[in-house]
Amino acid sequence: MDMVDLIVTIARNYKEEVGIAPAKTKLLKLAYLAEVYYKRLTGRRLTDQQWVFWKYGPYLWEYEVMISNEAIFLRPDEADEFYAV
Repeated sequence: MDMVDLIVTIARNYKEEVGIAPAKTKLLKLAYLAEVYYKRLTGRRLTDQQWVFWKYGPYLWEYEVMISNEAIFLRPDEADEFYAV
């Protein structure tokens, strides 16, 4: 699975359950937990991202680029839908 697709899926599901979009840090941590959970269930990696532990927890050096202008958008005019380009 592509990391951007994972982030979009998590953001969409989080918004449906909680009612608001997740913060950037929460979204990153949920993506990491999805990776860990999938690995424990299947023995395989969900994505090919290289996680690092930096400051307060898991981090992806490419994360800011992934969630910036061209990677993920939030359409406020269409019920706050997340989508990937």
